[in-house]
Amino acid sequence: MREGRFYMLKIVGSILVIGAGTCIGFLKGNEMAERVSHMQEIKRIFHALEQEITYTRVPLGQAFMRVSERCGGPFLRWLHCMTEMLDTREEGRIEGIWKHATKQHLKETKLSLEDIGMIASQGTYMGQLDVKMQSSTIGLFMEQWEERINQAKAQLESKRKLARCVGLLGGIFLVILLL
Repeated sequence: MREGRFYMLKIVGSILVIGAGTCIGFLKGNEMAERVSHMQEIKRIFHALEQEITYTRVPLGQAFMRVSERCGGPFLRWLHCMTEMLDTREEGRIEGIWKHATKQHLKETKLSLEDIGMIASQGTYMGQLDVKMQSSTIGLFMEQWEERINQAKAQLESKRKLARCVGLLGGIFLVILLL
């Protein structure tokens, strides 16, 4: 009788470990999909910034505030932080404000550190050039960013499948080790 319960506990425990490994794989795959979604949101933000700078010619702080009205989550906090810091000039130059706010708030997203670094480097060109040059700089950034999005999309399905398989196989391997 006791042996039957012992084997039953092993089976249930094994199923739970394999299930947990599979869930971890699925969660990791979903994080990869969220990264692509966040990258597309950054593209929309830069497009809106370009429009605000080019057509309305409002000060940069006001452009960030207007764009923030169209987005949410960590991007909203990022843009609000830049607006507040530009109003108070806590970090000095726009470049410093941009980098500080970007590194502080975009780490809450699913963007990679390389993505965040690329966005942070864009702050070098914000507010220092005339409207036409600033618009062209943002346009160039958006072209490079679009290429990154396309690469991420192309790799997404294969990486998701790999994450799911690794999660499942990791759970099975752990069960084998424990038995």
